[in-house]
Amino acid sequence: MTSRSAIWLLAVGVLAAYCALSVGPAQARPVVVETISLGPLGRVPVAVAVNPSSHRVYVANTESDSISVVDGDTYSVVANVTVGKGPQAVAVNSTTNRIYVANLRSDTVSVIDGTTNVVTKTLAVGGCPDAVAVDPSSNRIYVANWCRANVSIIDGATDTVVGSLPAGDSPSGLAINPRTNRLFASNLFNMTISVIDLENGVVETTVPVGERPVGLAIDPDSNRIFVANLFSDSVSVVDGGTNAVAATIPVGEGPESVAINPEAGRLYVSNRHGSSISVIDIDSSTVAYTVDLKYEVSGLGADNVTDRVYVAVPYGSKLIVIEDRATGAGTPTPTPTPPTTPSPVVPPTAEPQLAAATPPLKPIIQPATGGGSRRVDRGWPLDVTLGLAGAALLALASAIVLERRRGR
Repeated sequence: MTSRSAIWLLAVGVLAAYCALSVGPAQARPVVVETISLGPLGRVPVAVAVNPSSHRVYVANTESDSISVVDGDTYSVVANVTVGKGPQAVAVNSTTNRIYVANLRSDTVSVIDGTTNVVTKTLAVGGCPDAVAVDPSSNRIYVANWCRANVSIIDGATDTVVGSLPAGDSPSGLAINPRTNRLFASNLFNMTISVIDLENGVVETTVPVGERPVGLAIDPDSNRIFVANLFSDSVSVVDGGTNAVAATIPVGEGPESVAINPEAGRLYVSNRHGSSISVIDIDSSTVAYTVDLKYEVSGLGADNVTDRVYVAVPYGSKLIVIEDRATGAGTPTPTPTPPTTPSPVVPPTAEPQLAAATPPLKPIIQPATGGGSRRVDRGWPLDVTLGLAGAALLALASAIVLERRRGR
């Protein structure tokens, strides 16, 4: 090889390396990191809620009439709390550390103290409570009554029922946007969602969506509502500004529950009959990944601090833990762990902390539509990028100078 060829190859190599690095690392991929056995007191788990402040995970077990309390750092069951009959939904107020459980078969809501894991109150609500949502800003809790076509209102300061709101036929999911003061209820048999004005206590409008809408989630920054359509195998994206469907995203078979991590720009959809999780990129409204779990799945919840997602496996009394992180290519599948005996009901006095994994790159903060910020692991820091660009240009300039000297 001549010196001229070597110089040009060096320059091309430096430029190629710069181009490859400037693209950035692989985008975070969802990976199954653990399968937790809920034990004999965790029969048929159907709903999950997460307290991102304590990293405690609350799982509603509809056949054992209990809530499993899972330490999200150690992946262990630290308590089992007896509630009403047929707990169907659970939500957390991380500000007050209260957990609210909708008991479908006893027409009640159980209120749990998150510090002591003790039921402090049992409230009578409407018929067949099927969903629950918390507004931390107002400390109001909303409960969808499937048999009554309405929503009960609970004052979180006193934990008492203070009123009700109208909804559509068989409300099965709830979500709140505190910024617009709107509550959204999915109406299973109307195939619509009700948009409820909380200030005036009226249904502002109804929006037609897919067949058998159930789970709901909201991205407050963009004011978009995501609706899981059980029989349509799709997620409807509703624009909260126009109250119209802006997009329909095909997902797996039987989407039932949704959870959102707005900062990471992710929406997670549990496809019950497809035994999978669809991971949707919020910005593009497309499915980025599908995680095949091999089990029929139900409810799920996201910890937006640790970027972990917890998925209930109803016919196996399991909780699968998925983590979003940079990995190699391929669709991850779980490796179930052997069943373990749950920890005692009494919670530990000190919570062990799991050391956070070192990320491959420092996340870049970019503004999201409508305010706020969204973490995007898509690029190198600016100083590294400029340094690589400078090195590439210097190598190219040196090659040109040497070529000109040889030509004289």
